[in-house]
Parts: sequence; structure tokens; C-alpha cells
Amino acid sequence: MVKIINLRASLNNGLSDKLKISFPNAIKLLKSEVKISNNIDLNWIAGFFSGEGCFYINITKAIDYKIGYSIRLQIIFSQYSKDKIILNKFMNTFKCGRVFKHPKRDIMSLVISNFEDIYTKIIPLFKWIQN
Repeated sequence: MVKIINLRASLNNGLSDKLKISFPNAIKLLKSEVKISNNIDLNWIAGFFSGEGCFYINITKAIDYKIGYSIRLQIIFSQYSKDKIILNKFMNTFKCGRVFKHPKRDIMSLVISNFEDIYTKIIPLFKWIQN
């Protein structure tokens, strides 16, 4: 049981307050550093996206548009701030997007919102994976 609690303490959110009270001697385990190659396999990126990414349609009021709204397709990959390096590697692989820190949470997001980049770089990735 102690090993499980120590593992839980090592995860991103750590122990809940209730578990901290119940297991005051829990120890965060040291995580080994993961090295990410500069040449990331596209299959790996597609798998990562299926768990940590999303297609997002952003609709906002915009008085300068005829219909009164701006509609923008976005591709978003999100990770905890400590994993920012992987988002930067994705951005360098695709040669597009921007990495942002969430204003209220400890997460970073790679946001790709240029339609041409989505159409010519991201969508072909998923078509390629299917073949």
C-alpha cells in the first residue's frame, strides 16, 4: 500500500488533502528523465494527440464580421507546465503554432489556429496514419 501511495504522491497533482492526512510519511518518488528525440515519429504524435489533443471550433462575437461572429478552427495539445519541452518539439516538427501558458492553471498548450497550417500539416498527418 505504501508503494502505491508514494507513486500517487509523485503524480502531477500529488496527494489529495485527505490522503496527506492519512499518509503523512508519503514520499514522492524520483522520476527518471525522459529524453525526447529531435525526430519525433508521426505515429507517436498521432497517438499523443488522441489522448492529449483536440480539434476545437472557437466562436466569438465579432462586430466587424458580416454574420457578427468569428469562427476559427484550432488544434490544441495540452500538458502540465513541466512538460513544455514536448509541446515545443511538436511546434518545431510542424513548424507552426504557438505555445501558451494557461493563465489560471499549471498547464501549457500548443495552439495551431492558422487554417492553412491545419489543412496542409495536421490533417495530412491523420490521413497518412490511416494508410
